Amino acid sequence: MVSDKKIALDIEGVCADTHAAAIERCELIDDVPDQYDFASPDQLDEYLDVSATIWEHEPEIVPPCDPDIADHVNMLRESHTVEVLTNRYGVDDQVQQWLNKYGIDVDGFQANPPTTKKEGFEKSNTYPNGFDYFIDDNPKLAFKVERLFLVDQSWNQNVDDDDEQVIRVGDRGAGALIEVVNDLYAGPVRE
Repeated sequence: MVSDKKIALDIEGVCADTHAAAIERCELIDDVPDQYDFASPDQLDEYLDVSATIWEHEPEIVPPCDPDIADHVNMLRESHTVEVLTNRYGVDDQVQQWLNKYGIDVDGFQANPPTTKKEGFEKSNTYPNGFDYFIDDNPKLAFKVERLFLVDQSWNQNVDDDDEQVIRVGDRGAGALIEVVNDLYAGPVRE
């Protein structure tokens, strides 16, 4: 069992299904994108505008990726420090309200501008208070940190997991955190 580690928990695509809420409001995007980068600048701009508006004015319409997310975060917190590390910037209060609505307690919260590279927050000699593990859906983080629990999403299918550095978990967010719990407490649990 691994214990006393610091975990960076992403919000969008891991805890909050912003994509589902944005798709309902968005005309250019018909379904969940199959890549992290959008097909056109227009689609990306529309998605960013719609998702920003949702977080600013209607965060309550964003569903959780997993209905048991609060329980799973609490299970992780029994032996680890779990902090939100997100690049959804400028809506800290709204994200905190969303966490409260779903009963998700965390040990810290850090929101950064969208261009911030999360791998810079990994524990190292120069950053001893950094994160040991990352739970994220961003394929660009793969193989840039020592341990990434990559939440399985349609836009990160091009990333190969290796069961050591990149461990794929969940199905569009559902069940992702319980798989992380199983991995950290019992060693890799694979079917």
